[in-house]
Amino acid sequence: MHRIHVSVFYFHAVGGAVLILEKMLSPNKDGPAVSLMFDLGLFLMQSEGRERSVDEYLALLEENNFSDVRIEHLPMCLRDAILGMKP
Repeated sequence: MHRIHVSVFYFHAVGGAVLILEKMLSPNKDGPAVSLMFDLGLFLMQSEGRERSVDEYLALLEENNFSDVRIEHLPMCLRDAILGMKP
């Protein structure tokens, strides 16, 4: 997975952005229920997939040199929006 993040950063132009639409888990990973169900589904069907918390997404993007990371919780949607910029 780390290789994918490095590649995404490397091939983006300066000033480019990555947008991730994903329903994130709470910091202590006890909800929301939709995210827990997605996480269980990934666990049962795939060997490596899992849902992540806000802190985990922030760490992944910052470790891969994305900056000005913004997160928007979309209340009426099954996804949240995470935007990271390439400096």
